[in-house]
Amino acid sequence: EEEEEEEGVRQQLQQQQLLQQQQKQKEPQQQLQLLQQQQQQQLLQHPLPDDRGLMGENEPLLQAEEQTVLLRDGGCASHPPPLAAQHIYWLLGVLTWLSFCQNGVLPSISSYATLPYGNRAYHSAQTVSLCVAPLGALLAVRLRPGYRGLMGLSCTWTVLVSYQLVLALLSPSPPLQDSTFGAFLAVGSSVVTCFLIAYHKAALIVRLKAHAEWMLSVGVVIQAGSLCGALLFFCLVNYTDMFSS
Repeated sequence: EEEEEEEGVRQQLQQQQLLQQQQKQKEPQQQLQLLQQQQQQQLLQHPLPDDRGLMGENEPLLQAEEQTVLLRDGGCASHPPPLAAQHIYWLLGVLTWLSFCQNGVLPSISSYATLPYGNRAYHSAQTVSLCVAPLGALLAVRLRPGYRGLMGLSCTWTVLVSYQLVLALLSPSPPLQDSTFGAFLAVGSSVVTCFLIAYHKAALIVRLKAHAEWMLSVGVVIQAGSLCGALLFFCLVNYTDMFSS
């Protein structure tokens, strides 16, 4: 009987030792699983930026990446981070408005805005504008503004286009018609407007080029904006009394 009891005790001790060894083997696996679960939770709480995702939670990350790129390249975002879908829609809307003004508004009102200041002012505005437009487009290849810079540019040249439109509506007697300063303002605003629009349009296309799936939309909005602007101002110039020379 004593021998049987000793064997029973030995078996119990062996079983306990086996259980302890199994537990020790399972501990690294459990720790690895815990680490994987923690990493998955962190990814869910802070997802990586996506080309088509909403800004929301990713906005601080995108802004930090953009600032890093700007600092690295000396203020020129040569490799900007991807944009959120919301920002891309805004830029497409700006590109539509830009095409509306560039190919619809400005060609229709340029003569009404500058010709009252004299033939020299009119020809100077047309010639210099044609020269600075390619320079603006080339500058956009080197100096690439960020998202906020693009939106600020749109506000700047919109104000200048509005000034040109006011001069055209007041034709044939715009402000400061008989002064050199008035002619300088008219010619200067026309030239600066063409330069900024050419630079802004090239910068927008370069910025959206990183999102290849949106390039078809870029072509569509450019043509749609140009068509709407040209048709609208063709009717306003030829079939209304808003503009007179």
